[in-house]
Amino acid sequence: MTPKKDFEQSIASLEPAEAGDYVFVSTTDYPEGLTPFATVAEPEGMTVVMALEEAPADFLADNDPYTRITLGAYTPLDSVGITAIVAQTLASRGIPCNVIAGENHDYLFVPQALAGEAMRVLRHLVKQAEGWLENEPLSH
Repeated sequence: MTPKKDFEQSIASLEPAEAGDYVFVSTTDYPEGLTPFATVAEPEGMTVVMALEEAPADFLADNDPYTRITLGAYTPLDSVGITAIVAQTLASRGIPCNVIAGENHDYLFVPQALAGEAMRVLRHLVKQAEGWLENEPLSH
């Protein structure tokens, strides 16, 4: 496959799915027994991403909830442009998006109140990519 075809195939197979609500908390320590979804060590302290229902009450005070959208497609770390097109597409609709990339999948965090709209936008992007693939001339 060509890089363009690989890219279009990746977008067409994103399979976005809502995967719960989360909070981002900057802390120097988090409670024992808590299993965060992700942690990021920053010079200012540790950012902990945890499921909303697991977050201690004092972690919720100044932290808005975000909905995690998992991109079910295999998005390897060396993919080119997948994160950019997803973030750009959401941004064009005024939807903030924080991305955490795992080795196999990308995880989007959008404001909880905008999760439904984000899912509609992502499904539309997938349909567009399916159309790109259908309209590709066959090469011999």
